Amino acid sequence: MQTLDVGCGAGRYVSKPCGNINLDINKPNRKITDFVQADAHHLPFQDNTFEIVYCFEVIEHVESPLKMIREFHRVVKKDGTLVLSTPNAWYIRQLFQTFIRGEYKTTPDHIASFTNVTLKQLLEKVFAHVDVTFITLKRGDEKIFPHHTLYHIVSLITPFVFLKNRHLLAKAFKRK
Repeated sequence: MQTLDVGCGAGRYVSKPCGNINLDINKPNRKITDFVQADAHHLPFQDNTFEIVYCFEVIEHVESPLKMIREFHRVVKKDGTLVLSTPNAWYIRQLFQTFIRGEYKTTPDHIASFTNVTLKQLLEKVFAHVDVTFITLKRGDEKIFPHHTLYHIVSLITPFVFLKNRHLLAKAFKRK
């Protein structure tokens, strides 16, 4: 099975890239098997090459998310899948920080922010079928929130799953 890991982090953030082909815009700082240096807006592969394209925590960093998604669609085979993750803009920690600061701020290198709705709408512009789910809050996340007691109480009592989950996970399917 041919798989592509777009934004493999050049080996900095993951212990091991997950594709047969591993791509990043930056040169790796260590040996990565089958590494290709390229821009995700212009993938150097033929149409319909990969069964699965992985793209974890990249879409929020790119100038044109739609252009990148179109490239993914181009290189994914018929009946192939895109698996993508991004921070959840409605994550409770982010909302508390917005309330405290009086303005919405993301990480300085993030160009875009997505909710489950906006991510699904973007992917549906290109892919035939899209599922967006929330990745469960990991234990220990509350320790990095400055008002962790309040955060913990609110996260326990809120019925809204989108507030409790730090990231979104999307699967987009290319149909024949």
